[in-house]
Amino acid sequence: MRNKLVYISTRWPWPIRSGREFMISQGLNALNIDYDITYVYIGEKYPPEIPKIIKDVVVLKPPSPLQVLVNLISRRSAALQEALFYSPQNGRECSDIVKAVKPDILICDMVRTASYAFRVRDDTSGQCPLIGCDMDDLLSRRYKQLQTSATKVDFFGTYDRSIFWSFIEPMLALARNLVLRQEARRMARRELMVGRSFDFVYLVSKHEANLLEYNCPQGRIIHFPPAIELNHISRRTREDNTDPASTPPYLRVGFIGDMRTSVNQNAALFILDKLSPVMASRNISLIFAGRAPKFLVERFKSANVNYMGFVTKVDDFYGSIDLLLAPYQSGTGIKIKIIEAMAYGAVVLTNSIGVEGLDARAGCEFLIAETVDAYLDALDLARLPGIRTELSRNARAYIDASHSLNDVTKSLLSFLRALRKANELAAAKEAGPTGQTPISCGNSALRPPSCNPF
Repeated sequence: MRNKLVYISTRWPWPIRSGREFMISQGLNALNIDYDITYVYIGEKYPPEIPKIIKDVVVLKPPSPLQVLVNLISRRSAALQEALFYSPQNGRECSDIVKAVKPDILICDMVRTASYAFRVRDDTSGQCPLIGCDMDDLLSRRYKQLQTSATKVDFFGTYDRSIFWSFIEPMLALARNLVLRQEARRMARRELMVGRSFDFVYLVSKHEANLLEYNCPQGRIIHFPPAIELNHISRRTREDNTDPASTPPYLRVGFIGDMRTSVNQNAALFILDKLSPVMASRNISLIFAGRAPKFLVERFKSANVNYMGFVTKVDDFYGSIDLLLAPYQSGTGIKIKIIEAMAYGAVVLTNSIGVEGLDARAGCEFLIAETVDAYLDALDLARLPGIRTELSRNARAYIDASHSLNDVTKSLLSFLRALRKANELAAAKEAGPTGQTPISCGNSALRPPSCNPF
C-alpha cells in the first residue's frame, strides 16, 4: 500500500503561471513518487483539469469578507496573510479530511495556511501525521526589505480581490510603512513558530533555510531549490545576431513574469523608466512577456516595445531574446526565471536580489549590476557575441550541476524517508514492549500546547 499525503493550499498551480506555482508543481511531482496526494484547495472554483499526480481534490470556499474582518480585528497575533485565508469552518473540514484520509504526512502551502495545520494537530489530540510547511521563502525578510524602498507593495498577494477589498487596499497603501513593520514582525514570529513546531520545513533558498535553521536549532529545515530538466530543453544554437546595418551587433533583451504582482511590476517599471529610453539608441530591442495590468500594457505601447502577453510556451519567449534583464527592486528566495533563462542559454543580467540563493558567479555565469549606469555598461558588454556565448555555456553547466531535477527530487524524498523512519523508531521506543502507545507527531515534544491564533 502506498503512503498518503495531504497538501493544503490557496492556489491551484496548474497551468503554471508563476514561480510559486512552478515550485508547488515541482514539489508534488517529486512527492508523488512515494505518496498518493490529496490536494485541499481553498478557492472559488473546482479545477477544470486535475493532473495524474493528484489522487483526490477537495475544494473549500475561501473565508467571507466578514470572516476576514473578524480575523483582522480579533486575532492580531496572526499575520495578515493568515487572516486573509483562514476560517473556522475550513479548519474543521481540514481536520475531518485528515481523519478520513489518515495521511502519513500533512503539508501546508506557506505560512498563510499554517493555521490549518495547527488546527489539525489540535483536533487530532496528537494522533496526527508528520506536519510540514512548504514555506517557499521568508516573507518577513521581504517586508523588511520593502520598508527601505519606494516600490509598490502588494499586500494581498494572490488573494482574490472583490470590489470591497479593492476599496480597502488603497487605505492600507496610505499606511504603507506602518503596515509593513507590523506584518514583518508578525510574519517573523509565525515563521519561527512554524520552524520550531512543525516536523519539517523546506524553502527554495539555501541561504534562507540556513537563516531559519539558525533561529530554530531543533527544527528540521531543508532547502528545496527550483530545478530544470535540461533534457526537455532544446538548446538552440545562437548565431551571432548581427544586423548588417548596425554596428556593434544588435541585442534582443527581454523580461518575463506576472506583472500583476508588485515584484515583477516594479522591475518592469524600472526597465521602462530608467533603461528603455537609452536602449533604443544603442541598437537594443526590448520584449516583455507575462500577464500585466492595463496601465502597464498602455506603457508598453507608448514606449514602442514589444509585448507578447502571457506565453503558454516559454520556448517562444526565450527563442526571441539574447538576454534576460531582471532588475528586481525587492524579493527574497531564488527567482525561477533566472535559472530558467540560464537553462535556455540566455544571458542573465540582474542584481544581487535576482541571484540571492544561487551559487553562480558574476561575470562567469551571469552579469550583475546595481545602478542604471552599470546596467547600461553590462548591456554594451553583452552585445559582443563571444561574451554571450561564453556566459551561456557557463550558465548551462551551472544549472546542470546545481539545479538538476533528478538530484533535487532524490534529496527531498531521502530526507522524508529518513524522517519517517526516525519517527517510527522513536514511537516504537516510546511504546515499549507492550506496543500500546500509538505514533504521535514527530516533533511534538518541542511544540507549545497550541500555536493556532484562530
